[in-house]
Amino acid sequence: MPTYAYTARDESGAPASGILSADSVDEASRLLRTERKYPISIKVADAISESPRESISGGIKIRRSEVIQLSTQIAIMLETGVTLIEALDCISTQSDDPRLKKLVTDLSMQVQSGIDFSAALARHPRSFPRLYVALIRASEKSGMMSKLLGRATAYLRDEQETLRRVKGALTYPGIMLGFGCEVIGYDPFRSAEFEALGARYGALAEMGADAEIVSLHCPLTPENHHIVNAQTFARMKRGALLVNTSRGGLLDTDAAIQALKSGHLGGLGLDVYEQEGGLFFRDLSGTVVTDDVLQRLISFPNVIVTGHQAFFTREAIGTISETTLRSVSEFARNAPLSNEIRMS
Repeated sequence: MPTYAYTARDESGAPASGILSADSVDEASRLLRTERKYPISIKVADAISESPRESISGGIKIRRSEVIQLSTQIAIMLETGVTLIEALDCISTQSDDPRLKKLVTDLSMQVQSGIDFSAALARHPRSFPRLYVALIRASEKSGMMSKLLGRATAYLRDEQETLRRVKGALTYPGIMLGFGCEVIGYDPFRSAEFEALGARYGALAEMGADAEIVSLHCPLTPENHHIVNAQTFARMKRGALLVNTSRGGLLDTDAAIQALKSGHLGGLGLDVYEQEGGLFFRDLSGTVVTDDVLQRLISFPNVIVTGHQAFFTREAIGTISETTLRSVSEFARNAPLSNEIRMS
């Protein structure tokens, strides 16, 4: 019968290690769980060799999106009973990215050598932020690795989304300033970075009166529903252009049609439409579209409508898929739902 060396955590989160005999790795994992020990790694004793612990200068750097994907994959596998070492080895084997493969292999080797996962992560500060490592360290002490790993991943996603919004908010004005335009912005929450670019803030009414092009870059809330309406168009400079790539509900479409018909609105560019549900994201080229408002819009020669495709990136679809798989896995195991939305 093979002999296995293991590292694990007990119910209090304290580290445990030792040697046991079992028919297979799965059998060894089952035996440990009956002793209320939660395995981190299980290896054939004779196959274990000393792992190099020399410092990797600065660590290996991977993209933040790759860290999020890696964390999600590990968390899902841990929830299904796979050990941490098995999860890391599986990810390393399947990865085609040399940097990611090298990093995950190093994490696996360090954990096999007996150091904590959080300490292995800390060897790569350019990939794993200190708060992320601290959350993993807390999970090791509490024995709740998969759950806190999910929280660490959520933290990274929130950080990435914040950076994306900040960069996105500054990209458009930066481009327009590069063309020599004067850029005037309106936002209830002003940004010093926006003004540092050379742009300035103004009142909402000023946007229409002075602007040749009005472009919307904001989420949809009850307060800004139809923020562009008949009154807005009346204040706008005749012949001005309007671009909405944010949310369809920001624009009163009927008012936009009237402004186009009168010639007051010089042109309209839309990637969103308030009633887009059931119309976008599918091929309707052989179908009679019964939405008269949309049909009227696209009949204008100075209107361009695209099908809200901006979110179809590899990263976005990957995140959607991973979140869905995690939710299904948690629901099937009757576990707490990480993404549960309570209505009361």
